[in-house]
Amino acid sequence: MATLKQVAAHAEVSVQTVSNALNAPHRLRADTLERVNRSIELLNYRPNRNARSLRTSAVELIGYC
Repeated sequence: MATLKQVAAHAEVSVQTVSNALNAPHRLRADTLERVNRSIELLNYRPNRNARSLRTSAVELIGYC
């Protein structure tokens, strides 16, 4: 699975730009957003839920017994 760093290197942008493409796409120019999205698709990038939970201190899972 691809990492954020790998997507950034492939798209020739910073890691922050990739993060903005995922979380705040309105901050990017259309051509940059398209280039990042193309790299995300080509590399089959999927955000890591565990990493996001650690970063945001929020768990998005529901337990069921």
